[in-house]
Amino acid sequence: MDKYVFFGRKEDAEPIQQYLEELMQFTPEQLVEAYNATVETGFVGSRQQARRVIALHNAMKRVMGYSPITILDNAVIVLGDRIEE
Repeated sequence: MDKYVFFGRKEDAEPIQQYLEELMQFTPEQLVEAYNATVETGFVGSRQQARRVIALHNAMKRVMGYSPITILDNAVIVLGDRIEE
């Protein structure tokens, strides 16, 4: 599945921030690898996975200037196509 409906809760902020701090240490190549692995797996319905994808989206935008992940209306997370390295 390439979409996930995520309704944020107050308790989501800390785990997302922790993931973001971890992902900000990644090289652009490592971020692409993490993204591609997520695309291959797709969403499995895990809130924890959605938190990490939100952090990955933000890390990719900060480090690479763009993200293939789209977040619509602050609720729907959409994975783009795999990035060919």
